[in-house]
Amino acid sequence: TLDSLQTTAVSLNDLHHFEGWISRENGIKYGFKIYENKIKLKEFAKYFADYYTANKLHGSVDLAILYDNFGKGYFSGKIGVNNFKYDNVGKISARLFLDGNNREIAISDCSFISEDGLLLNVDGTVKLQPNLELEIIGKSDSMQLENIFLDNRISGDLTGEFLLILKNRQPLLKLDYHGKKIKFNDFKIDSLRVNVTQSLEKLIIDDIYAKTKKQLNLTVDGEMGYNFITRKHYPDSNKIKINYGGDLFKLINKQSNYFTAGSSSCKLEMQLGVKENELSFENGYFQLKKGTLQTPQNKIEDTEIYFQIDDDTLKIDKFNFKMGDGKFYLKNVFDGSETNFKFGLLNIGKILVRTNKKGLLLHIPEYMPENSFGNVVISGRASKYLTISGPFENIYFEGDLTFSNGAVIYPPNTENLLKLFNVTQEIE
Repeated sequence: TLDSLQTTAVSLNDLHHFEGWISRENGIKYGFKIYENKIKLKEFAKYFADYYTANKLHGSVDLAILYDNFGKGYFSGKIGVNNFKYDNVGKISARLFLDGNNREIAISDCSFISEDGLLLNVDGTVKLQPNLELEIIGKSDSMQLENIFLDNRISGDLTGEFLLILKNRQPLLKLDYHGKKIKFNDFKIDSLRVNVTQSLEKLIIDDIYAKTKKQLNLTVDGEMGYNFITRKHYPDSNKIKINYGGDLFKLINKQSNYFTAGSSSCKLEMQLGVKENELSFENGYFQLKKGTLQTPQNKIEDTEIYFQIDDDTLKIDKFNFKMGDGKFYLKNVFDGSETNFKFGLLNIGKILVRTNKKGLLLHIPEYMPENSFGNVVISGRASKYLTISGPFENIYFEGDLTFSNGAVIYPPNTENLLKLFNVTQEIE
């Protein structure tokens, strides 16, 4: 009619069930209704993601949404996701119910379900007027991570809840979770606790701990001006305390295919803060003793490491180990120049390394044939130590490496040319 319009048939990307109307009588009034089943996620994802990402998406969506703006308005909706799958993530289905008006929409009975059971329940409220506000609560009761990630890299039991709030344009995220028998690749945690709050300008850690028998005992608590999500720093006087005790070399051994065994005794204490819009290492120390690492060819033993941090300066007091008859030594020095290594505000200085005259049995990638080893003596020129200068983006070495009882490739990365030369000699 002259003052109203109503659709009778609309087709958009194979969506056929859409109805809408608009009227100018007594002000602009409008409404619409969408009801469609089995919308393929892949078909819509191609408009928002690259081809390869969209092609890995599987599953479909069911929609039933009704809205009009009479009075305070009316909104009702039901959204279903069926057999969502992406890459190595297992099939997940979800249901979401919405009900409200122009001012507020309630989210209820939202559930995420795997093929083996319930993963997560979510409820909440979204306020649209006078300002956008939201409060979303999600709860998990014994979520089995292996039901989500099917490549056996991640597993374990996770229980807890999250709270997401947006009020007065100030976001807040709170996580409170317990984990049991968590596994990521070969890294295992028997008991995990995460209780953290992230506001716009402050990270508050009420309690983080991770424990694995004698290998790992990690605790973290405190707060500082940092947003973990946006990676922005907000300088303040607060501190986060980190404490670790356990067998670091055994953890390294379990994460590496190169080492076959490892053991050590290790302690770490550190305080982190924020100043000058960067991460600040206020003070702390690291101690490792009785360290042993076994490779198929060598045994690294009698490892001792001790360094301390004070006012963003890391001083290495001891770093040495033994390999056969060879011994390795490392320390650092500071000269106030731009060639010191720095990590954020942490000044690491220049690194000095040397071996005794016996040297170490090593493989140096690119300079030695694959799977070959040689004896290497590390020494300096003006002093006993080889000097390694920074910064990290422009590393400079000054010193000598003396090879014996092994093959060296020069120029580096020319092993295939060496093989070709040898073959040519044999043919001649």
